[in-house]
Amino acid sequence: MIPVAHASNNDVLQPPRGTTHDQVQPLPITRVRFSDNTPAVWSYWQPSDDERWAIATGAAVRLSIVGHTHPPLHIGVDEDHQADNLSVPSVEHVMQLVAKYRAIRSNSPMPEQEAYRAVLDAVCLLFARGTSPPTPAARDVLLERVRQISAEGWTPEHDDHHGKGEMAAAAGCYALFTDAYPNQGQCPAEWPWNADWWKPTNYRRDLEKAGALILAEIERLDRLTKRTEGA
Repeated sequence: MIPVAHASNNDVLQPPRGTTHDQVQPLPITRVRFSDNTPAVWSYWQPSDDERWAIATGAAVRLSIVGHTHPPLHIGVDEDHQADNLSVPSVEHVMQLVAKYRAIRSNSPMPEQEAYRAVLDAVCLLFARGTSPPTPAARDVLLERVRQISAEGWTPEHDDHHGKGEMAAAAGCYALFTDAYPNQGQCPAEWPWNADWWKPTNYRRDLEKAGALILAEIERLDRLTKRTEGA
């Protein structure tokens, strides 16, 4: 974690004698007094993305104090914090976190699907606006996108080769040829790829596939826009 400035700061602690700014950075603080007039010092710390993930998946926060004793202290959160700048994580970010989670849980009997669901709940809780985990529907669409990348190999680099709307067309097939327009499992003429890749299962599962493919197509368009603007 790194110290950060806060609107309430009213002083700065300088490095202790015998140290330099290269060794110890000045610390912005807020000097306060509690209701019984006891003085106290507040400082604010920002966890990294990796640390947020670790906390969300059960890791404890370790407090290291130089010396041989432990002063009275309290660790809390900033009640004035606003979540307006937070955003939903990208699939690439989720994949990185899933990989870390799987590495840590490599000796655990937790099934892979449960591991995916656990880390996706943690990621969405951390990055999405609000304080509740995602709905099962939202989680399962993102879970299917993660499965497409990890199990099928449909990485962003792979998806970039489908630049003619194929993924959107595939999503449309999974969304359309269900209970509304049943085709008895036959590959629709609108399906953009080889018939071997047409794998309908049931209505809800097909909608999960459709949602994940739409997500993949939107992300492909965003990557294309970013490359075009950077050219």
